Amino acid sequence: MVERAPFNPRKTEGSGMAWYYAEGGEQRGPVSDEDFQRLVANGTVHAATLVWQEGMPEWKHYGEIAGRPSALGSVACSECGRVFPVEDMIELSGAAVCPGCKPIALQRLKAGVTRPGRLVLAEFWRRALAEVIDYVIVQIPPVFLFFFAIMSAAKGDPNAVTEEFAVGLQLGVSCFSLVVWGCYETVLLGWKGQTLGKMALGIKVVTSSGEKLTYGRAAGRWGGKFLSRLVCCIGYLVAGFDEELRALHDHICDTRVVLK
Repeated sequence: MVERAPFNPRKTEGSGMAWYYAEGGEQRGPVSDEDFQRLVANGTVHAATLVWQEGMPEWKHYGEIAGRPSALGSVACSECGRVFPVEDMIELSGAAVCPGCKPIALQRLKAGVTRPGRLVLAEFWRRALAEVIDYVIVQIPPVFLFFFAIMSAAKGDPNAVTEEFAVGLQLGVSCFSLVVWGCYETVLLGWKGQTLGKMALGIKVVTSSGEKLTYGRAAGRWGGKFLSRLVCCIGYLVAGFDEELRALHDHICDTRVVLK
C-alpha cells in the first residue's frame, strides 16, 4: 500500500516542487520535474502509475493528471508525457499538447485515433448528416400542424382559406417550429448530450474538457446556431476547416462534437 507523501515535501535541486510516485507498491521520491520527465519518457512512470505532488489532495494515476497544470504551473504533454511550462503548451480538445507534438495530435484526432481518456472528434460528414436527421425530425410537428389547420379551415368554410389566413398561419407555425427546435436541442443535449440525429450517428456534444453540457450551455449552443445559419450556413462550414472541427456555435460555447 502506498502511503501519502509527507505533508511538507522538500524541494529538490533545480526548478519545481518534488514529485513522488509508486513503484512495486512502494513510495519513490522526491524527484525533480526534470527527473520526473525522464521517468515518464523511459516508461517508469506511465498512465497507471500513482503520483503525488504538493497541492494535490490525494494520489492520482498519472493518466488522470497528464495534460493538466501541476501545482507550480508546469504541465505534462498528453502525447509525449514530458513536462513543460503551462505558457508553452497548446490546448487541443481539453488536453495540453507541447508544440512539438501538435502536428501528431491533430493528425491523431482527425484520423479518429486516441489515447485512453482522450476525446475523438467526430468527422464533418457525421455532423452534417446528424443535422439533416434532426432538421427532418423537428419539422414534422410544424408541418403536420400547418396542414391540419388548412384542412380544418377548408372543411368548415372553403372561403376562409384566404391569402391572409395562410400567411398568418405560416407565421404562427414558424414560431411554433422555433419553440420545438429550441426545446428539442436544449433538453436532449442537456440530458443526454445527444439529439436523435447524433444518437443515430454515434456522436455527442461535450465541453472542451469532455464534460457533460449544462442545460444553460445547451440552450446557448442552440442560440449560436442562428449565427451559424447566416450567409448560406457559413458558420456550419467553418467546422470543415477548423483544426478541431468546430462550427461557429462550438467556438461561441466552447463545445466539441466527439464520437461517443
